[in-house]
Amino acid sequence: MPLPLGPLVCALVTFRRLFDPPPKIVLPKALTALTSLVNILAAGRAPPSVLPHLCGATLLASPKKSGGHRPIAVGEVLRRLTSKCLASTSLRSAISSLTPLQLGVGVKGVCEAIIHTTSHLLFSSDDPDQCWCLFLDFSNAFNCISRKSMFAEIRQRIPHLAAWMESCYSRQPPAPSGGRYYP
Repeated sequence: MPLPLGPLVCALVTFRRLFDPPPKIVLPKALTALTSLVNILAAGRAPPSVLPHLCGATLLASPKKSGGHRPIAVGEVLRRLTSKCLASTSLRSAISSLTPLQLGVGVKGVCEAIIHTTSHLLFSSDDPDQCWCLFLDFSNAFNCISRKSMFAEIRQRIPHLAAWMESCYSRQPPAPSGGRYYP
């Protein structure tokens, strides 16, 4: 399913700091060429030799106020652009697949609503000893999931994302997590 020009233009707007407005004569040809490239990438047809560079990221160490460093991954622009285009065309499928188990997909302001509702429930009770809130922090959860299971779910629930997801993640080295590797 080729992506139309619309999602590409919308995604490019989010990169506005990277691009100066090009001359109007160049714009239609450039958008047509960029749309073709994004469609090749989205279909999983990028040359395997390019994938480590396209799907990898530059890792920067940002100092934390409390000491130590926080790793910041800066992804490649074409990978980010292709992913944004696919995400915009997959929103309805993602909502239907993830709701009600995953909150916040496709709903603006839902995170704030969850925070305010939780706060209201905790602090408006007549008996504070009877109100409890459990907070779980799944640190680095993405590196702990099975890629094989993730690909199977994507193929089943949002099939037009499968080729791109597999291009980005199946040929990369497995992500280390606590000394274990998850294929």
